[in-house]
Amino acid sequence: MEQPEFKPQIREAAVGELNFTRLLDMQIDGFIEDAFVAAAIERRRRDADQIVTIEPTIRSGPVTFMFSRASVAPEIVERFDQALVAMQKSGKHRQLLEQYLE
Repeated sequence: MEQPEFKPQIREAAVGELNFTRLLDMQIDGFIEDAFVAAAIERRRRDADQIVTIEPTIRSGPVTFMFSRASVAPEIVERFDQALVAMQKSGKHRQLLEQYLE
């Protein structure tokens, strides 16, 4: 996106659902979307069965949670961290991820 020679090939979308519409209207050939966002949009759309999803080859790093120090007590953040670790160890985290990707 930052390389000038490719800018004409990129169309940004304010919301992910717009890319589904553009694709079905043949305004674009494809798009990149977060897998969880795409799965949620597909569940809402009646025409999503016309779109083929391919396995992503672009990977990003881990997700980071951020909390406001002004409104969230450190104890809450610590409890969140502990709960997340417990979910990962028990397999519940993976189960939830898979549920949202269905």
